[in-house]
Amino acid sequence: DSNSSKAACTLPHVVTSYSATEYKVVTTGTLHTGTWTGTASTAELKKLVDGKNLVDLSDSTSSDCHFQIAYKANHVGVLDEAKFFVNNLLSKTPFIGMKFQGSNDGTTFTDLWTIDEQVHEGWNSKDFEAKSKPAFNIYRFQGKTTGSCRIGEVRLNGIESIQDDKNSYACTPKLMVDGVATDLSPVTFKDAKTPKLTAMSTRFGSVLGGESIIFTGTGFSDTATTTVTIDNIACAVTAKTTESITCTTGKKAYKPDTPKLVINIEGFGNVATMGKEFLYVSKWSDAQTWGNDLSPQEGEAVSVPKGQHLLFDIKKGPKLSFLNVEGSLIFPPDADASHERTFDAHYVLVKGGRMEVGTAENRYTSKMKITLWSTKFDPNIPIFGNKVIGVNYGTLDMHGIERPITWRNLKVTADAGAKEITINDMKGTALDWKVGEEIVIAPT
Repeated sequence: DSNSSKAACTLPHVVTSYSATEYKVVTTGTLHTGTWTGTASTAELKKLVDGKNLVDLSDSTSSDCHFQIAYKANHVGVLDEAKFFVNNLLSKTPFIGMKFQGSNDGTTFTDLWTIDEQVHEGWNSKDFEAKSKPAFNIYRFQGKTTGSCRIGEVRLNGIESIQDDKNSYACTPKLMVDGVATDLSPVTFKDAKTPKLTAMSTRFGSVLGGESIIFTGTGFSDTATTTVTIDNIACAVTAKTTESITCTTGKKAYKPDTPKLVINIEGFGNVATMGKEFLYVSKWSDAQTWGNDLSPQEGEAVSVPKGQHLLFDIKKGPKLSFLNVEGSLIFPPDADASHERTFDAHYVLVKGGRMEVGTAENRYTSKMKITLWSTKFDPNIPIFGNKVIGVNYGTLDMHGIERPITWRNLKVTADAGAKEITINDMKGTALDWKVGEEIVIAPT
């Protein structure tokens, strides 16, 4: 719609500490794009984020060694997780008392994590709760003794955003003509004008298309033109209200891409999808997944390539010899809580992919039994061994129903044969142990 007298553009999303937290306008990633400084040399500091865990930072500072990252002005890193890798831990002493801190001015630092005697070889990590995520311009690790900063790798996970926690944000666009910049009238992004997705009727749909999805949310329109695309494929809108949008999925050919959901309402802009994803999946039960041939039989091997999401939607699968996951293998829960899925294999290798049996946001709510088969005479996969689920730069996600109390101390001695036990006070938390479940009482 631009011409010689006017210029039209589409507004990008704006990432502030408020919009990042409330609307999840960007996905979590590694926060290593700032400037690294510290008591070690620049060349040594590069070792912290070079992906080589076994190559340590060399810093011989006798006391108060440190290394830190600073993001660009007026930006903060909103952290989900901080972690560091330790090699050849001969003594815990240098690391005990080391602090992970945040600052916005480089002078006053807030302690976020103090390393204690639980430090160990490999990855040591600190997760931050959703409602208390730190947001600072500078993060640093501060050691106290020689060897405190002998770290193999550092990883900060979260998002980088503009430092602003208000529910509206104003910025001034600049018009560039022949290299000359002109300030235009300010544009204000407002919470109240942002449509928001709160739920989807399903997370998965067949690559064959033709399935109906209902998106529920706030700030929708029953009159404005609405479009939905999933992985750049149109989902034909069949109904819309101020609180829901219904569409029918199209077909998707295999393509190793990243899932992408875009809902646009004309005059309102893109809907904040809140980090929710819809996945085009190949269903195990669908003959087309296997080239219209037989599905895998006992003793056979299966490989899930990068970009493919294989949905294990059958009750019982064959005993596989080997399963290689470079894409995604997903076990969906059943609506019937008593339904039990079973999966059997000798070896499972998640190689840069994902194996999911429920997530923190979408938990597995029925029953699942995974059995790994082997004998001591079977060959080993290097590093992993046999009878194993091995994860090599991938993700193993298992989240069942949350249980508020998984264990409790006895208040009164439990004698052998007793039919009742007395446990310590639960401090207001309801005991959800169910009839038919088994508990184990250890001897003392």
